[in-house]
Amino acid sequence: MTGDDRFRTANARALLGVAAALAVLALVAAVLLTGFAGPGAAADNPGLLDFEPADVEADSGGTVTVDVTLAAMGGYDDDGVRSLRYTVAYDSALLTAADVDIGPWMYQENETEVVHETTIDEDEPVGRVTVEQSREPPAGGVSDIGDTPTAAITFAVDEDAEPADAVVQFEDAEAELLEFPLPVLTSRELVISIDGGGERRAPLDAENGGDSDDDGDSDDDPGVTLADDSTDSESDSSGTSATALVVALVVAGTVAIAGVAALAARRRT
Repeated sequence: MTGDDRFRTANARALLGVAAALAVLALVAAVLLTGFAGPGAAADNPGLLDFEPADVEADSGGTVTVDVTLAAMGGYDDDGVRSLRYTVAYDSALLTAADVDIGPWMYQENETEVVHETTIDEDEPVGRVTVEQSREPPAGGVSDIGDTPTAAITFAVDEDAEPADAVVQFEDAEAELLEFPLPVLTSRELVISIDGGGERRAPLDAENGGDSDDDGDSDDDPGVTLADDSTDSESDSSGTSATALVVALVVAGTVAIAGVAALAARRRT
């Protein structure tokens, strides 16, 4: 064997070693990519809080009762909801939260103990009802995309209330699956038309400095909010970076495998 042959053989062996190492990295990257897909898949299916019914009529001095529902498909590997907390806000000059009854939502599926707490805050100008529920132990959690109520809230209309559209809004919400947070959409509203309705009285619009009108438009629309926004944004950022790294490693591994095949074919000739 000549010196050139030995040089070429050494180079080929070195390239084979590098290519094999990159191929191993590609395999590891593929496994990691599968792992990252789990939490991401759950985040693609947020829960939705809603009022049922969403529009009701009431007389001044009367009462109305509405259900608060949650549609949640659960997460990766049948990961159900283990806990839920939300706050609804209303104009306390028009409405008073007279009663809150916990619904059957969290009691579904595998039997377990459900711990719940409700808080009513009648501060002016914004009143609030907060509902908290959790399964202890979770026993697989709950998944339900129907209209099963999480709670029923009874509102008493002030006897001196003028005709108006009293809007009840979700101020915030958060839910937990067995392994990670569940984003919750909170854009739905309840409109209670008092004595035929009139001016839109939306507490969060006023609190945010928006100007309400009869058409329901405001400068600051509550829009859609997600539970645990900071956690979600951090997860999205880290997930994107990790995915980019994994893709790069997979590409490098593919090139390495092609290089190994080419070198092997060259050595046979």
